[in-house]
Amino acid sequence: RNNQIIGRGYHHFFGGPHAEVDAIQDARAQGESIRGATLYVTLEPCCHFGKTPPCTQAIIDAGIKRVVIGAMDPSAKVGGKGIAALKNADIEVQTGLMADEAEALNPWFFKFHRKNTPWVICKWAQTLDGKLAARSGHSKWITGPEARREAHRIRQTCQAIVVGIGTALADDPELTVRLDSNSDGDIHAPQAGAPRDGRVLNRVVFDSDLRIDIGSKLVQTARQMPVWVFTAQNTEKSKIETLEKFGVHVVMMPTAQQGRLSLGDFLSFAADQGWARIMVEGGATLIRSFLIASIVDELAVFQSEALAMDDQAKQFSGSDALKADNFLQNFKFQSALLVGNDVLLRLLLK
Repeated sequence: RNNQIIGRGYHHFFGGPHAEVDAIQDARAQGESIRGATLYVTLEPCCHFGKTPPCTQAIIDAGIKRVVIGAMDPSAKVGGKGIAALKNADIEVQTGLMADEAEALNPWFFKFHRKNTPWVICKWAQTLDGKLAARSGHSKWITGPEARREAHRIRQTCQAIVVGIGTALADDPELTVRLDSNSDGDIHAPQAGAPRDGRVLNRVVFDSDLRIDIGSKLVQTARQMPVWVFTAQNTEKSKIETLEKFGVHVVMMPTAQQGRLSLGDFLSFAADQGWARIMVEGGATLIRSFLIASIVDELAVFQSEALAMDDQAKQFSGSDALKADNFLQNFKFQSALLVGNDVLLRLLLK
C-alpha cells in the first residue's frame, strides 16, 4: 500500500495457511489496514476447498483491490479459475510478472501438473575418488552427520523414496525422515518417520525377483508407513502373498532391457498415485538406469572429503555407462552448499 510493504507471507507447511492468507495475517498482526492494498503472489491463488479454504475468498474478504500474479496455476483444480473468481469480485488482476522466476521456485509442481509426470531427483554420496559404497555394498557412512540431516530435509519434500534391492539388502534402510537424530544418525524421537507436515512418505524398492528380506526394517514396518515393492510379472505368487501378509504393496511391472523393470511404467504408476516428487537414493545400478533413461530432473550429490582408495569399491560402471560429454551437457549446476565437512551439489536438467 502506498509503495510500502505492509505484510509478507509464505506457505510454511503442508496443510497450513497458504502464502496469501499468511501475508494478510502478517499485515493485520502489525496493525496495518489491508483494504485497498495490492497483493503480489508467485502463483495464482487457489479457489477450492482443500486442506485450507480458498485463498480467493480470503483476498476478497480482505478488501484487496489489485492482485499481481507471477505464474498461473496449471492444475485442474485451479487453472485460471482463481483469476476468474477475483475478476468477478471486481479485483484488478495482472499476470505474468516474472513468470519464469516464479515457476523456477517450484519446477516440480509445474512439471507434474502440465505433463502428469513426477519430478525425479537422484541423490547419492561419493568419496573424492568417486566411490559410492564399500566393496560389500554398504554405504554407511560416506558423509558426516550434517550432510545426512540435509539428506533427510530433502526426503521430507518428496512423496516417494526409491532404492534398488541391492541397497535394501546391504543397508537394511528405513527410508524415513529423521530430523530429530543425534550426531551419529541414530533415531531417538518416537515420531520420527513420516514428514512432520502430515504427508505420506511412500518407500519404494525395485526388486525383480522379490529377494527382499522378510525380517527387514521395511517389511516389518510396512503397516506403519507404506512400502511398495515393484517386481517382474513372472514373480512367484507365493512370494507376493507372503509380503502382502505383512502389509507390503507388491506391484508387478513389465521388464525392459536386461530384465530391468520398466521405468516408464513406474513413472506412470507414480503419477496415478499422485507422487509429484520422487527421490532415487541408490544404489549405483538403479541411479544409472534412471540417468540413462533420461528421466531425471535434478541431481543432489553429496561430495565427501574422504578417499576410498579401493578399486573394488562401488561406483558408476557398466557396458552402458554414461558418456561424460553427454552427462555434462544435460545438467547444469544450480548450487553448492557446505554442510559440515561435505559439499552438497545441486544440478538441474538443462
